[in-house]
Amino acid sequence: SGTIEIAAEYAGDGAFPPAVSSPVSVAVDVKLQVSDPARIPALSDRTLLWVALALAALGAHRLRRPRN
Repeated sequence: SGTIEIAAEYAGDGAFPPAVSSPVSVAVDVKLQVSDPARIPALSDRTLLWVALALAALGAHRLRRPRN
């Protein structure tokens, strides 16, 4: 357990000058543990394959030139 200070720094560019935020103290508790991490929903491998094939077919169809 403890605290940590976090501050953001921006190096700047042609449109904006460099900047630094005020530091913020954040409490950290090392006793917390995630026993079951949240699952991120995603498409199955089979669904991704079908989507890729469909997109490739649509792209190939648009590339075909009309016959004269």
